[in-house]
Amino acid sequence: MSGGNVRIARLSRLACVLVLASTGLAAAEDGDAPAESEGGVRVDTPFTGERDVQLEIYGGVGWYGPGVAVGLRINIPLLHNGFVDEINNAIFATFGGEFYYARYTESGQKELGPGFGIPFGMMWAFYFSERWSAFFEIGLNIYFPASFLGGGDFVDDAGGWVLVGVGGRWHFSERGALTVRLGTPSTSVGLMLDF
Repeated sequence: MSGGNVRIARLSRLACVLVLASTGLAAAEDGDAPAESEGGVRVDTPFTGERDVQLEIYGGVGWYGPGVAVGLRINIPLLHNGFVDEINNAIFATFGGEFYYARYTESGQKELGPGFGIPFGMMWAFYFSERWSAFFEIGLNIYFPASFLGGGDFVDDAGGWVLVGVGGRWHFSERGALTVRLGTPSTSVGLMLDF
């Protein structure tokens, strides 16, 4: 395994540990949390209000060759209390843009350069407490590599892949959270704001 792939594998393991640790801490923290009607949030108490639109700004490691990724996403609530009526969960439509500086192949040579992606999909979020939540997302990502941005052919150069991710959030305030996401097209850490 090359040096870049080893770093990506280590970063992925670290992200998994952080996500799993955040969900474990959420469960431990909520052992005697108040019911939602008393101002608290519990996973076993269905949500009865309206969820806010979320803005995410993040950076991390892109999977299209070793490189970096920065992005912005908007999460729009579709179901304020999600598919499972008995628990505190929500369904969001998620879409945005990502900028990559990654490896690509040009005329048989491996090069580094900029690329752009448009991720869109569905996110299913679970709220364990006022401080902790986790999510799963699935969708598609349309990818425009450096060769496309340099005047390449859309049909030959653009691509796409399945968007899949899991993540955890630490809600440091009523309107903000630190997000860790492990998935494709990137594994990232970022800031989520409700508005």
